[in-house]
Amino acid sequence: MKITKKIFDEIPDGGTFAMGAIPNHPDGAFMVNEYRGRLMRWIAVKGYRNDWTLYCLWWNRSSYQTVEREGDKIVTEEYIRRCIDVSDEVFKLYRS
Repeated sequence: MKITKKIFDEIPDGGTFAMGAIPNHPDGAFMVNEYRGRLMRWIAVKGYRNDWTLYCLWWNRSSYQTVEREGDKIVTEEYIRRCIDVSDEVFKLYRS
């Protein structure tokens, strides 16, 4: 389901609104050169300034709660869009 601005506006500030998994790979979200293909857990969190971001950590060493507290931010548009389907209007609110 695509996250539109209308949907985004209904998400509470500070709320996690999507989660999933993606491989550390050029065809996934290539975060580090080591561990190609290793699965990462990701979450999308709405900020408090009408913004949002995506965080990720290794699947086998994290929970979704850990990802929110300690995760690495995904900053490449291509990788972000592979994780979550958002409208261009919502994407422009991404906090990089």
